Amino acid sequence: MCLTGSFALVTFAEPAVNSVVCCQPAFPFVFRESLGLTKTQQCNVRREVNKLGAGCAQGYRYKNDPLSRQSHVDSIVSFMNDDGVERFTSKTLKGCKHSVVTDKKRNLTTENDILEFVNARLS
Repeated sequence: MCLTGSFALVTFAEPAVNSVVCCQPAFPFVFRESLGLTKTQQCNVRREVNKLGAGCAQGYRYKNDPLSRQSHVDSIVSFMNDDGVERFTSKTLKGCKHSVVTDKKRNLTTENDILEFVNARLS
C-alpha cells in the first residue's frame, strides 16, 4: 500500500472513479516531492478531480513514518488543492509505523473513517 500515492491518484483519470484513499503515500521513493506522474497523467487527473470537486480524496500516514514523508504528502496536497478547493484531505496518525491499513495492524478508528468516506462518496 505504500505505493498508493501516485498509483491511487492516476486512477482519477478513469471517469468511473469518484474517490481515492491514499495510505502512507511514499512513491516515488527517490524524488519525494515528485508525484511520479507524467504531464499527461497530471492533466487527466486534474480534469477529472475538477469535475468531482471538494472531498474526493483522502490520505493517511503516520506522523513519523520513515518511508512516507510529509514532503510527499505536501506535494499531493499542493497538486490537488492548488486553487483553494480542498479535494485532498491529509490525515496524520500518531506514531512511527508505516502500514496504515493491513490485516496485521488494525486501527478501527481509521478503518471506520475510510469506510465512512467511501460510503459517502458512493451514495
